[in-house]
Parts: sequence; C-alpha cells; structure tokens
Amino acid sequence: MPQLNLVWFATNFLLAWSLITIITLTLNKQEWFSNNEENTSENESINPNITESWNW
Repeated sequence: MPQLNLVWFATNFLLAWSLITIITLTLNKQEWFSNNEENTSENESINPNITESWNW
C-alpha cells in the first residue's frame, strides 16, 4: 500500500498548495499586502473630511 499513501500525500499537497495560492491571490487583489501603508494614510486623510461634513 505505499503507492496509495504516496497518491494520498500528493493529492493533499496539491489541494493545500492551491488553497494557499487562492488565498494569497485574493489578499493581493484586495491590496492588503502591497498598499497597507498607503491605505492607512488615505484613511487618515479621509476621516477628517467626513467628520467636518457632519459638523453643521
């Protein structure tokens, strides 16, 4: 039965690798990794404008 164990290991390895790849591509598509600092600076500059618009 060593061949069955090898096939089972290869199947699980490919499934895990594809899952990790999909998660990484999804996070990169939403720009959580590449533009994390830019998003925080943009949010800091946007928030004062929102609070000023409600203070009337």
